Amino acid sequence: MSSKITIETRQYDSNGNMDTIELKVYGNVIEKNGSIYIKYNQKEEDLEVKNTIKVSKDCIKVIKTGSVNSTMTFVKDVKHTNRYSTPQGIFLIDTEVNDFTISNDEKRIEIKLDYMIEIQNMFAGRNKITIKAEK
Repeated sequence: MSSKITIETRQYDSNGNMDTIELKVYGNVIEKNGSIYIKYNQKEEDLEVKNTIKVSKDCIKVIKTGSVNSTMTFVKDVKHTNRYSTPQGIFLIDTEVNDFTISNDEKRIEIKLDYMIEIQNMFAGRNKITIKAEK
């Protein structure tokens, strides 16, 4: 069954400027072995990316395959270096989670993720992401 998924990202740069990106797609929400998987596809121009967000009690993983390949891992108070492969090249992205919360009931799941991000000395800032998925 198809689920409505909304992802809102607020990105703050080191000067305090904010950009907001909102994505609305349809995908699937699957609960399996104590984890929740939110799966959806994105297509921009001729590029397609398959996305899986794996949510467990203390970890969130964002897995991208296709024209972009990456596994980004988010654990509270842990700094991770992630490889992000794009048609333009491979980037190393450092993330450190400030906080995340997960609300899950029979009808929907909501994830709030707040983390610091640094992309190979090209960008440093803070991301606040809210993911809502209907079941």
